[in-house]
Amino acid sequence: MDQRTDIGNLSNFSRGLLDLLDRVEYRRIVTSEDMETVGVLRSRSYARSGIFEKQYIGSSFVEDSDFDPDVYVFGVYVDEQLLSTLRVHRVTRENRSASSARLFPDVLDPMLDRGMTFIDPERFAVDADFSDDFPGLPYLTLRIATMASVYFNVDGCLACCVPSHSAFYKRVFGFNQLVEPRIPEGVCVPVCLMMENISNRIDVARRYPVFKSHPYEQRLMFDRTLDHGLAPLSILPTARYADAVRRPMPMSLFAS
Repeated sequence: MDQRTDIGNLSNFSRGLLDLLDRVEYRRIVTSEDMETVGVLRSRSYARSGIFEKQYIGSSFVEDSDFDPDVYVFGVYVDEQLLSTLRVHRVTRENRSASSARLFPDVLDPMLDRGMTFIDPERFAVDADFSDDFPGLPYLTLRIATMASVYFNVDGCLACCVPSHSAFYKRVFGFNQLVEPRIPEGVCVPVCLMMENISNRIDVARRYPVFKSHPYEQRLMFDRTLDHGLAPLSILPTARYADAVRRPMPMSLFAS
């Protein structure tokens, strides 16, 4: 029986996202060489966007928080070329190093004190030379955050974004804005805090099945017990097969 996601009723855009996803590999960034490459991509992307002050990002934007125990940095490779990156924080009562928690403590601290947990995707950067060729890259990159939200079973996914991007998060994910925008140190524009309504997840996956993922893929992305040479270098997405949750996944789906 074919366990692939049914694409019969999808929009052309959603079908195109799945087709592009077939060319994607995700890699968790763990080596200093790969982190440096990601840092250069961040710097180029942020310098072009004008969001950060130039002296703040430097020539390679790598931060101490990239190496926090509850932080995961990923590269998104299309046809084996690094085109985008995302850093994912697991925000808990014990770990408040994420940008959202540092910039909006008055909003998040009371929730964290009650034991709520969140995923905060940040340091999102896309190679601008390819953004026009691959307009679906933001979806495929933020798919990492949707997987983390499910894997860690958090109370919600956050988004610290410029106001001009808030419409995207609201339209695609159903995020709600929690507070008026603020201008953090080192940033040239206001930033607002948004959070998902988790009751929207089923509808989001229905409209954009590219955000689906099999538990095996989630585990390979975020289970640190698979480190020390046992985790695959690259992970191939499973959105087309995510509905087959009761069947073992063929290991050929994962690159070595």
